[in-house]
Formats: sequence, C-alpha cells, structure tokens
Amino acid sequence: MEVLYRKAFLKDLKKLKNRSAYDRVFQLAFSDFPKSEKLRAVFGVKPMKGYPDRYRIRIGDYRVGIEFSDNR
Repeated sequence: MEVLYRKAFLKDLKKLKNRSAYDRVFQLAFSDFPKSEKLRAVFGVKPMKGYPDRYRIRIGDYRVGIEFSDNR
C-alpha cells in the first residue's frame, strides 16, 4: 500500500515528540500502514460516519485520520 502524508500530519507529529503516544503514532504511520496490504488489516481502524473513504484510529487521547483511495 502506498502511503502519502499531509504536511499538517507531519507538523502535528513533531508536536507529539515528547508525548507517550508519539512512538505508537510513528510506528503506525511509517511501519504498520506501508507494510499492510489492506487498511482493515491494521488493528483498530474504524470507518468515519458520513465519509465513505475516510477512517480513523484512536491512539490514547489522539485520533489519526486516514483517507483511502484505491487508484490502481
């Protein structure tokens, strides 16, 4: 799966650097997602209501938003 990151996400990730959730968010974004073949293979991913191609995952007090498009 190809993963693209928004500048806002990378900026927000830098702000988390000294927080406990940083390691988990970093692993999820740069290790788990790129290695998984399907989005649902990542534990905890839930669809967002009202948005057919958007998902979220909760990590502690934080939510990571995911937009999935199958452009093959």
